[in-house]
Amino acid sequence: MRNIAFAIIAVLVFSITASASHPLITDDPDTLGMGNYQVEVTGEYSAEGGDRETEAGIELKWKFYEHNEYSLAIKPGVTLATGDEDKGFGEGKPAYSVVIIGAKAIGEAEIYMNIGYVINRIELRDMWNYSLAGIYGISEHLTLVVNAGGETNPDMASNDHPLFILGGLIYSLSRSLDIDAGIKAGLTEAENDYSFLAGMTLKFGRTQ
Repeated sequence: MRNIAFAIIAVLVFSITASASHPLITDDPDTLGMGNYQVEVTGEYSAEGGDRETEAGIELKWKFYEHNEYSLAIKPGVTLATGDEDKGFGEGKPAYSVVIIGAKAIGEAEIYMNIGYVINRIELRDMWNYSLAGIYGISEHLTLVVNAGGETNPDMASNDHPLFILGGLIYSLSRSLDIDAGIKAGLTEAENDYSFLAGMTLKFGRTQ
C-alpha cells in the first residue's frame, strides 16, 4: 500500500523558531525575527505503507552564537502525548528532545549540521539523530539543497537504523513565497525506499 501524508504547519511565533527550508530535514540556526510569521504547507508521497500518526510538538530555538560565517543554536522540544494508545501509538506520555545546530557560510553556499537526542517514551528506545545539509544559490530565485542523515531506530528489537539521502530545489517566486520539491532515498531497510516531497512557504511580517 502506498502512503500519502500532508501537513499544514503554522509558525506564528515571535522570534522563537523557524525550521530549515523545506524539503531539508536538517535545521538551520536562524530564527524568524520579532514580528515575523511563516506558514508552511508540505506534502510527502512515500513508496512504503503502514499506519502513521501525526504527532504534535512544541520547539523553541535560540541562536546563541554568531561570528563571521559561523553560527550555533540549540533547540529543545517536547512531543505531546497525542497518540492513540488503543492503536499502539504511545503510552499517553510526552517525549523530550534537544538539538544542537551549527552552520557555516561559504560564498553562495551554506552548510548545516544537526546533532540531537530524544528521551523517548517507555516502550521506545531513546534516540540519537544526526544530519548534514548544504544549500547553494544557483540564481537569484533558484536554490539547490542536498541532505543526508540518520537516527537510532526507536524499536528496541531492531538494530537496523534509518539512514537517508535527499536532494531538491527551492524556487522563490517572491520575497514572501517559496515553492519546493525533493526526492528522499533510504539507505537502509529501516528507512522508506524513496519519498517525494513538495511544499510551499509563505512569509509575512515586518521584514517581508
